[in-house]
Amino acid sequence: MIQKAERIIEAYQKVKPAGCGVIAMDGRAAAGKTTLAEELAVTLGGAVVHMDDFFLPGELRTPERLAAPGGNVHAERFAEEVLPYLRRGEAFRYRRFDCHRMDYNGWVEIPTVPVIIAEGAYSQYPQFGHYAVISLRKNKSGALPPAMGKSTGWYFGSNGFRWRKSTWQSTISKKMPC
Repeated sequence: MIQKAERIIEAYQKVKPAGCGVIAMDGRAAAGKTTLAEELAVTLGGAVVHMDDFFLPGELRTPERLAAPGGNVHAERFAEEVLPYLRRGEAFRYRRFDCHRMDYNGWVEIPTVPVIIAEGAYSQYPQFGHYAVISLRKNKSGALPPAMGKSTGWYFGSNGFRWRKSTWQSTISKKMPC
């Protein structure tokens, strides 16, 4: 995991915007997203937003919604409580959803930091748009999440920085969020 973090850090240093930067990490359960996100946050002096905190509350769960890709994510709340602040690079807070209680349980404070890592399944949900300077996608088996394309290894955009030993796929956005 350390080698992967070093390569992401190297690529991020090449593209980081002035002020704030955002790295988005998507993938299936147990793919290593949280561990890698925490390593990156420590090394880059950043903070992590966990998609697990945006689990869909019971009152919003319908068979139709749960049948849709990403239907168990409270995407509307992520779009309201997190996305606007990522793009501004300001301190913010969001409500934490506790899956064991099936209710909200406190607030997560995100300070003003040079980089924020949004990690978790559906952190790159299409309705969120391109908010990250680096997007990472992985799942445990090596295939990308549904409708995200074919996994062939790491890719860091058009700068030619790539390797194939990992099942992660990465891109550098040409649109800077800040």
